[in-house]
Amino acid sequence: MVTVALAYLLAAKPQVTAWVVGYNPKSIERFAERADQIDAVFMEAYGVTADGLAFRRPDNISPFKKAREIAKKHKVQFFAMISNYAAGEGEDGFDPKRMTKALETEESRRAFATGLLKIAKEDKADGVDLDLESLKADDRNRYSKFVILLGNMLHDSKMKLSVTVHAKETVEGNWDGVKAHDYKALGSVADRFNVMTYDFSWSSGPEGPIAPTAWVERVMKFASTQMPASKLGMGIACYGYDWGTKPARSLSWNDLAVKPTKVDPESGELVDGKMHFSGAGAFRAKYDLASKLGLGSVAFWYCGSEDPGIWKFLPIRK
Repeated sequence: MVTVALAYLLAAKPQVTAWVVGYNPKSIERFAERADQIDAVFMEAYGVTADGLAFRRPDNISPFKKAREIAKKHKVQFFAMISNYAAGEGEDGFDPKRMTKALETEESRRAFATGLLKIAKEDKADGVDLDLESLKADDRNRYSKFVILLGNMLHDSKMKLSVTVHAKETVEGNWDGVKAHDYKALGSVADRFNVMTYDFSWSSGPEGPIAPTAWVERVMKFASTQMPASKLGMGIACYGYDWGTKPARSLSWNDLAVKPTKVDPESGELVDGKMHFSGAGAFRAKYDLASKLGLGSVAFWYCGSEDPGIWKFLPIRK
């Protein structure tokens, strides 16, 4: 028992990575304050047109430049994030039709990859993060072909690939979005592979824990059978939901006028009536779990929304 405990203490701690968003100024401010405790960031940058091509989101251009300057100053690995978010379309705003268009043929996949690589190089990013969600299950093989193509193109340009995926516990998965993400194929080319182990209870569903710890462990253990654990990033929620409204209202730490003290034993989340918030206690439990599982990193959504208490136990980057 002592030997096991000692091995755990001596084990390498997971890197700390985070998404940075352009719509909340606190995100850039917090990144600037805590950059020496962060190894990599995934900055909101690009979208997908209705024709299936990459484009710069105009509202993110200025925040992107600020985040890039901070990353360069502090030697933080900087990824430009692309998503298929299109308000009013698809599941939770993520439009699968745009991706079907982009993935349809070898020619369309190459056009999408080439355009994305071009703007990422122009923007002096270290790599690209793919946050392409709620895809159609039928696009599974085509999506894998696109990611492998893009990964090879990025690597030829001395850049990195980060792939962000929905959480699941089996190869197949149980709904279209997870079925479209082939962990083994995507992981074969990804440098970082972030699993969104949150939204177990989501905004438009019934209230409950955002990320039960036992569920997170099952998901990440499965992911570790598909690729080396060193590639894996455990997604950690740093937000909350208040199911007092339908759909639930999303909350950042600064939205909580009174900080709840009751703790949900399933997740470590703070609870108050119909509200769950993934605070420092829940983060610490997931961070320790990532260490125990030998994962390469944790990845939290999002920098600036978190309980400031997490920074008390996260190490200064060497």
